[in-house]
Amino acid sequence: TNDVDLDFVRGMIPHHQGAIEQAQILLKYSKNPRLKRLAGGIIATQRREIRFMQAWLQEHAAGSESEDNM
Repeated sequence: TNDVDLDFVRGMIPHHQGAIEQAQILLKYSKNPRLKRLAGGIIATQRREIRFMQAWLQEHAAGSESEDNM
């Protein structure tokens, strides 16, 4: 789209969703408690970041985007 921000966010959402799905598989089949804790943290973090990016996309589409610093 020639909009680096939009292209980045659109590409990162499926990337983050893939990380969630991989972590869910690990939780289902792994017996390693340390990896299961890591997977749980990945799921929580990636979901939070997906929500942020979805909200950003809505704001961007509405033209009400502000210059935020993460």
